[in-house]
Amino acid sequence: MLQIVTPIELRGRASALFIMIYGTFGMLVGPSLVALLADILGGDRALAMGMAVNCALCGGAAAACLCMGRSHAARAIQDLRLQNCAIQAAQV
Repeated sequence: MLQIVTPIELRGRASALFIMIYGTFGMLVGPSLVALLADILGGDRALAMGMAVNCALCGGAAAACLCMGRSHAARAIQDLRLQNCAIQAAQV
């Protein structure tokens, strides 16, 4: 979707920025959240429970974001198809 909604002249920069933020967030927050959850939950299997809760929380948040953005994505794809049809009609 990033490539669809970004203007052509900014696609490289937008993709680089997205990858930088995504990677930094994943490296900093992911392991720290697992450790925090393991400390909070405690017990013999604290790390396993921390990882399970982390996957459930992050997976649930990702699924919610995808569901909320589904209609916007469909609209962006439809607009792109209409633009492509107009460009092809103008070339003929």
